[in-house]
Amino acid sequence: MIGLSFGIRNPIKIIGGGGEGLSPVNDLDALAYVTAANITNSAERTAVDNFVIALKACNMWDRIYAFYPLLGNTLSQTTYNLKDPATYQIIWTGSPVIASKGLQFDGTTQHGDTNFSPASVPGFSIADFMFGCYDATGFNSRTEIPMGITETVGGVVGYSRARAVWFSTNYNLLDIWSFNEDAARIVFSGVNENGQAVGHWTFLRRSVNEAKVFYFNTGSGSNYMKGQNSVTINPNASLTNKMFLAAASDGAPGANTPNLRSNKLYKYFYMSKAAINDAQFLQFRLALYNFQIASGK
Repeated sequence: MIGLSFGIRNPIKIIGGGGEGLSPVNDLDALAYVTAANITNSAERTAVDNFVIALKACNMWDRIYAFYPLLGNTLSQTTYNLKDPATYQIIWTGSPVIASKGLQFDGTTQHGDTNFSPASVPGFSIADFMFGCYDATGFNSRTEIPMGITETVGGVVGYSRARAVWFSTNYNLLDIWSFNEDAARIVFSGVNENGQAVGHWTFLRRSVNEAKVFYFNTGSGSNYMKGQNSVTINPNASLTNKMFLAAASDGAPGANTPNLRSNKLYKYFYMSKAAINDAQFLQFRLALYNFQIASGK
């Protein structure tokens, strides 16, 4: 009788979401991000995992176009989009400095190009857009934009815009899908003569007649800052310039010239469809706050 014996000298080791020696990440979308961005810090990996799970629980995950956690120890790590690491990866200009688990910008040479152009996004609606950031600096003495898009059409400067502007003249403006100068501007509160508050900011347009600004720095309370109905927007606007971070793209369609660069410290940025109502936004707000705390931002 001939006996056969099979042995496995080097069996395959099933590692799972943690990788060799790394803390486990359960959600597959969260795992895709921490893998692409090479996030090895245990607290950050867990924070990302729980954040994605929370976004899915409140039905916001599918509404997000891009979310930039700005995690990691190198500038290249901060370029990745949590929603899909293969899309809308940031191209940094001028090398902003990694600081306090965020990025410090100089206001003169630095900005980020997200490659996100509303006109190129299938199904994008100008009446269903939301973007935001965590501003960790507060007021300074210059005019600037935390993130935004501006486009000149027919020789009219700023004909169409999706941006928020911090001004040094005791008022701030929200130009979220505005049309032709002041027609759709909202002057929003939440600041005083000493400047703008440090914390989470969200700029939202839920319909052609509704634009809002939210500010919060805790996990509870609505912190609703300013809303305005019957705000005129251009229903035919189709911005081809791209969303810039710590600046606004500017110029004729497709020009993408940096304008109004910011010199602040930011902890995250995102662009998405608008929360469908204030109740969903409050759930989104809590997820953002918990992510900020858990990641140490």
